[in-house]
Amino acid sequence: MTSHKQKFRLMKNGYDRFAVDDRVDYLEKQVADLKRKLELYSQKLEQSTLLLDELRTRYVNLNNDYENNRKSADIISRAAIQEANSIIKTAQENADIIIKEALSISRLILTDLSRLSTSAEGMKTDLHEKLDIMYKNIEDFKLPDLPDLRWLDEAEKRMH
Repeated sequence: MTSHKQKFRLMKNGYDRFAVDDRVDYLEKQVADLKRKLELYSQKLEQSTLLLDELRTRYVNLNNDYENNRKSADIISRAAIQEANSIIKTAQENADIIIKEALSISRLILTDLSRLSTSAEGMKTDLHEKLDIMYKNIEDFKLPDLPDLRWLDEAEKRMH
């Protein structure tokens, strides 16, 4: 659109009719083009507004979903930590019980070993005393004197 003012030639009964008609046609065409552009821009504005509203709605929904998921994740995380702490506590209690039982069994085994050791020491002493007595008896044991076997040889010779 031109910004300067159109000047027309003066004629006998007024302005040049053909120039004015051309200018009016030109301006009407420009008005029609501008109306079409305005209509297109209005449609695009309406579409953009609808799209913006849809995007806002999606944003709000996504933001709500995010918040809900974050809250759910926090709840799940807290529950998992509580469960883990419970499992650790139970494991520690079970480990304490196992250690106490192992210590108790070890004490019984050591007590039995101590008794066995004392008993073995007594048996060893007793066996040593008996072996000493046997050794003394063996030492005291006197073999009878053997007869002279020459007489047996002589007797066999006579018989032949």
